[in-house]
Amino acid sequence: MKKTYAILFALLMMTVSLAGCLESNDEIAEDQFEVIFNSNDHQNILGAQFFELNGITYFAISSSLNLENLGIYQTDGTEDGTELVWEPSGASMGDVFVLQSSLVFQVGMELWASDGTSLGTEMIADFSASAELLRIVSWDANNVGVFVTHEHSSQTQLGSASLWISDSTTAGTIEVFQYQEIGYQWYADSANSILYFVANDSQSGNELWMSDGTTQGTSIYNEMVAGSDGAIFQFVYATNHNVFWSTLSASGSSWEYRASNIMAGTTELIYSNPNITTIDLHFVIGDNLYFGDLNQNDETQLYISDGTVAGTAMIHQFSSLHVRIHHAWTIGLEVYLSVYEQGSLGSIWLVDSSNQLSLFGTYHGAGSTTTEIPLIYFTSSDDGIAGCSIGTNGGATGCGSDIFTTDGTLSGTNILLEINGDIGYLSVHSGILYFTQDHTINAIVLY
Repeated sequence: MKKTYAILFALLMMTVSLAGCLESNDEIAEDQFEVIFNSNDHQNILGAQFFELNGITYFAISSSLNLENLGIYQTDGTEDGTELVWEPSGASMGDVFVLQSSLVFQVGMELWASDGTSLGTEMIADFSASAELLRIVSWDANNVGVFVTHEHSSQTQLGSASLWISDSTTAGTIEVFQYQEIGYQWYADSANSILYFVANDSQSGNELWMSDGTTQGTSIYNEMVAGSDGAIFQFVYATNHNVFWSTLSASGSSWEYRASNIMAGTTELIYSNPNITTIDLHFVIGDNLYFGDLNQNDETQLYISDGTVAGTAMIHQFSSLHVRIHHAWTIGLEVYLSVYEQGSLGSIWLVDSSNQLSLFGTYHGAGSTTTEIPLIYFTSSDDGIAGCSIGTNGGATGCGSDIFTTDGTLSGTNILLEINGDIGYLSVHSGILYFTQDHTINAIVLY
C-alpha cells in the first residue's frame, strides 16, 4: 500500500536478529531480543518511523503528547548503540523523507534537512511567518513536494496556497505554483517524477493538476468541470502507468471513479454508483486500484481495476457493512489483505494472480507488515487467546500481539515471537527486525 504511515502506541523499540532465522520456523525466545529504547511512558509516543541513510539505521520519534523524546536516533540494534542524534526545540516533527544522502522533514512550519548528524542538521526553509499548514509529499528519489497553506480560518474558507519543490538544500527549495485551497482538503500522489495534485487556480475551480517540478511544467492534467466551479475529490493515486481519482458527480448523487493511462493519454470512467454509498475503502497496489462500495443490502463489495472499464470488476462481497482493510502486502503476483469485519476479530484474504479472492486464514487483528525476501512478517493475535474479545466496531481488546512469518502458504506461516502487549510497527534493516510495543500491563523489562 502506498504511502503507508504507522501511528504507534509503542514505547519499546526491540530487535530480533534475523541471522539464521529467515528460513527457520522455530519460535524465538525472549532472551533473543532486546529493548533498545524506553520512553518510560507508554501513552506518550504517538508517531515513529525507521529508515536507512548511508548504510546506517535511524528511527525518528516525530510526535508525543508532552513533546518528550522527540528527535532522530541512530541505532545498531543494541541499547548501547542507540543514541539521540538531533532533537527539535518545542515542536513535533513530520514524516522523514530520504533523498539520496539526506533526510528531509518538517518541524512546525519549518523545513529541515539532515545528513544524519547533529552538526549536519539544519533548517532550509522557514514558512512560519505566513503558513498555517505544511504538508510534505514524495516526488521522486531526489526531491520532495511541499504544500504551504495560508489564510484559512475554517474548513469552508477559501485561502491561498503554494507548491514548492525541495532537494534538501536552501537553494534547491523553490516555489513552483501558487493556487487557492478550500478547507485544507488536498490530495496528491507521484509517479515517474510527476506530481499529481488537486488545486484551484481561481479560474478553473478544484481540478486535477500535474507538475514536473517547474513552473512552466505545471498545468491542469484533467479538467472535470468546465468553468470556475471545479469538482469535489475523494482521492488521487498515481502508478507507473495509471492515474486514478474519484470525484462527486454533478448531481451529487454518486462517486465517480476515473483512470487515465499515462502512456496512451486516455481517460475512462471506470465505475459509478447511482447512490452515494461508496465507502472510504480505496488503495493502490502495483498498477491496480482496489476500492469498496455498498450494494442495496448495505453489504460491502470489493472491486479491482487495472485502469480500464473492461478491467474493473467486483472480486468479493463481504456480508457486513463495517469492513475495513487495514494493511495490504504482496508476495510475487499475489496480494494479501488484512480485513476487519463487523462481528469478527479479523482475517487475512488472498487475491491471486487471476484476481480471485479467498480466505487465507483467521488471524486476529492482523496489522503491521514488513518484507525481508523470501518472507513477509506481520503482527496478529494468536487464535483462541484467553480474554480476547470483540468490540461493537469490530475492534478487539485483550488480545495481545504475536509476530508471524509467512512465505505465502499456510504451511509456511508460523509464529516467530509471542509477546504480551500490542505490537505497533515492524521494520527490517541490516538483518535486524525492529518492532515497537505498547507494554501496558507489566513493568518495562530489558530482555
